[in-house]
Amino acid sequence: MFSLGFYPRILKPSRITLNSATLIDNIFMNKTGLKTKSGLLLTDITDHLPIFVVIEIENNQKIKKNETMNSLFREKTPSAIEAMKDDLMQYDWQEIYVDDVNDSYSTFLDLFMRIYDFYCPLKTHKKKILTKSKPWITRGLENACRKKNKLYRDFIKNKTEENETKYKTYKNKLISMLRKQKRSYYDKLLQRYVKDIRSTWKVINNVMEKKKDNCFPNYIKKDNVTIEDKQEIVNEFNNFFVNVGAKLAEKIPVVSDMKSKIDCNMNTMFLSGVSPSDVLEVVHQMKNKKSTDCHGIDMSLIKEVIHSILEPLTYICNKSFSSGVVPDLMKVAKVVPIHKNGNKETVSNYRPVSLLPQFSQILEKLFAVRLDAFLSKYDLLNESQYGFRSNCSTAHAVMEFVENVATAIDQKLNTIAVFVDLSKAFDTIDHSLLLQKCEYYGLRGKTHHWLRSYLENRVQYVTINNTDSNLENIFCGLPQGSVLGPKLFSIYINDIFLMSKKLKFIMFADDTNMFCSGQNIVELLNVVEQEFNLVKKWFDFNKLSLNENKTKFMIFSGNRKVENVKLYLNKVEIQCVKEIKFLG
Repeated sequence: MFSLGFYPRILKPSRITLNSATLIDNIFMNKTGLKTKSGLLLTDITDHLPIFVVIEIENNQKIKKNETMNSLFREKTPSAIEAMKDDLMQYDWQEIYVDDVNDSYSTFLDLFMRIYDFYCPLKTHKKKILTKSKPWITRGLENACRKKNKLYRDFIKNKTEENETKYKTYKNKLISMLRKQKRSYYDKLLQRYVKDIRSTWKVINNVMEKKKDNCFPNYIKKDNVTIEDKQEIVNEFNNFFVNVGAKLAEKIPVVSDMKSKIDCNMNTMFLSGVSPSDVLEVVHQMKNKKSTDCHGIDMSLIKEVIHSILEPLTYICNKSFSSGVVPDLMKVAKVVPIHKNGNKETVSNYRPVSLLPQFSQILEKLFAVRLDAFLSKYDLLNESQYGFRSNCSTAHAVMEFVENVATAIDQKLNTIAVFVDLSKAFDTIDHSLLLQKCEYYGLRGKTHHWLRSYLENRVQYVTINNTDSNLENIFCGLPQGSVLGPKLFSIYINDIFLMSKKLKFIMFADDTNMFCSGQNIVELLNVVEQEFNLVKKWFDFNKLSLNENKTKFMIFSGNRKVENVKLYLNKVEIQCVKEIKFLG
């Protein structure tokens, strides 16, 4: 190394035991004249001490501070919330009791925000990069870790058998305590979420240390052009999200020779009035989230102050239902891009997460309760649609699928299962078709007017690191992140079950799975192909984009000789797979 001009920066032993001290870890440099500082870190992470070198770089240019370190927050203290509740309670709200629900809600929101801004003002603070302790680490365990580190330093400085024994004995006891504490912590969490699948998986991913990197790049690329301006970046994201559904829908083949097979429901849904207790119940059912909407309001705040605004909010909800109008200010979505996969500089590798106004979520939930009751009373949704229905879950869908396949195998039948992939299913929904289907199912009159108003004049903006894009209009698709979106999608796709008497469907919202059983594999393939082509035609007519490349099929059979089977959709071969993620 010396002959090549490299010189060591570490000059002390990096591996120390009771009987030896060796220098086997080093950093070599071939540049002289630099201001450097090097050395060892006294820690027992491994039996080798970590080594480091710090190089001072002279730079006449002033280094810019990372602007993303600054963030806006609401200064919400218990005393401020109490004062806000009192002020809201004492207000007479007479200004909101007008006939136009847009004027009513606008006045209500303006007054609410004025009081909110007064008691809980927006402030800027600089985020500090802190190393978070593990959630199961108690204050006592932190002190124990410090003591263990001190015993290790004592041993390194004074290598005696007594110091080594003290250190190793204490370290082993501490490791045992940490393991027990970690196991106990996660056992309690899993018991708490025993009936909550989503929270259970969050705990499991936490244990496995699966973390998503949510940092945004400083630039994006569009048509090989690099965009660094923050405002341009958020506008590009918003433009992509708003238009992706419409552009995809334009590529779907036009089908004009298909008629609806929906049996018209002669019963009409009555949009009943809302009582203060209804509003209170819905608010208490909402998840206690701290994510904020376009007005900076979170659901945890509304839960705190709901009793102070119960009467005016009930009036607005009733006025919305009776007039068949959803206030325009309830139709503004704040969108946060979340990276899915692939290159972070490519906008299409992100999915939008919409945060809708909290008050609109309450109104939607009140409507959804009435809609669910109507759909359930007249048994309008197919029983094999498991998405977003009470007493239904992915577990029920899996059970139905397994039972059907197992029964077929017991009867010595072959089963072909097709797992359909729909591209941007919620984004390509045709509003006129959706409203037409709603009318078939009995959502008429004021209910139909309300739904039309709910879908029309929706706008959104994208926000990244405190930079907001321009507002853009949304002309197709369903609002993602909404209460009603998945329920309306279930209505929209419900008549797919009428397209084939030979295929069995199992669905969870837009996750579409079809299967068919038969004795002769060749005849079975012909049946599946013919029926699948009918279903594809239905997808095209309903402006749902089927992705042939991601659509797969599997064969379940007790006969090992069944192989080299091919399935085609419009002369495009569908890939046969051995395994697949079901409902994911």
